[in-house]
Amino acid sequence: MRLAKLYQSLVSVIVISVLMGSLLYYNLGLSTSVDEVIKDKAFDEFQRSVMQVRAKGLAKKQSKVTLAKVDDDLKQIGSVDFIVNSAGWPVDVLANSEQKPCAKLFFHLQGKQRWPAFSARQVDDGGVIQECEFYLHEVQWFKFDLQTGKLTKSNNKSI
Repeated sequence: MRLAKLYQSLVSVIVISVLMGSLLYYNLGLSTSVDEVIKDKAFDEFQRSVMQVRAKGLAKKQSKVTLAKVDDDLKQIGSVDFIVNSAGWPVDVLANSEQKPCAKLFFHLQGKQRWPAFSARQVDDGGVIQECEFYLHEVQWFKFDLQTGKLTKSNNKSI
């Protein structure tokens, strides 16, 4: 009788462990998928906003371009002033912030304002920013060449 109860308890623990393992595996996979979608959306917004700034910069032939900020209902909630180079690419943001130009560009060219473990690094050449590198969890996410406008997304799926 005792052996039967022990056997039944052991089988129950095994079944519950397998079910919990499956549930955890599924939830972790779903979480990873959601993170990838959020990162892809932010990258696409960044790219689209860069092109909007450039189009306005080339059309107006000015070193300052203003883009409207809108909420989810597409109502204007403010504006952002970008500094553009001679080729029309955004190189900085006119904002009261202690952030470096690359970090300001990132946060004003895409919609999500909070990124855990985010960092931006700039590659300078003679005091002129050539490229912005964006990292999540110290792993490179993508690069933005300020001279050519080229965006290079990292193939690293671990971030």
